[in-house]
Amino acid sequence: MKPYVVPLTVLALAGTPLIGCSRAPLQADPPSEAAGELAMGTQIRQDLLTVLGADAEGIRVDAETETEGRVVLSGPVRCKAVAQVATEVAARTAFGVDDRMIVRPSDAPHSAPAARWLREARLEANVMDALLEEMGADAAEIAVEVHDYDVVLLGEVDQPYDRDTALVVASSQLGVADVRDELSVIIEP
Repeated sequence: MKPYVVPLTVLALAGTPLIGCSRAPLQADPPSEAAGELAMGTQIRQDLLTVLGADAEGIRVDAETETEGRVVLSGPVRCKAVAQVATEVAARTAFGVDDRMIVRPSDAPHSAPAARWLREARLEANVMDALLEEMGADAAEIAVEVHDYDVVLLGEVDQPYDRDTALVVASSQLGVADVRDELSVIIEP
């Protein structure tokens, strides 16, 4: 690897004191492409574990060195929704995602019922928080249920616009694979 040399004139222009410095150029390693890809892969892995919990255990994240900014997701997953959410999570960091995951319910790591319940409760709370932040008091009559990575919106809203807003907000949350609308619009006279 060729060292990255910072000329003394650049240091002087940047305001770095040069008193006591030798005339030898300062050498520093520039960030390598491999280090950047490693960091991207690590970030995606952390995001997958945060969103998917135990369902992310079988997923392998490989940053491609030939195509900068792309990742390959591979390994067994227990259902199609897990693969879909994993791809969406990775796409938030990478420029492209190659989905090579295989749905094998019997081979994939099985999340314990407590871990699944915790993941669903966390996703439910995130969706409800986002609804309250976006809609304020209009979200008070909306209930959120989560089954795996699918969200169901229940309850009543005052306007069709409120229903549309709730659906957009819920579907935009990290970890949501699908949103089912069971909201009723009650237009007051």
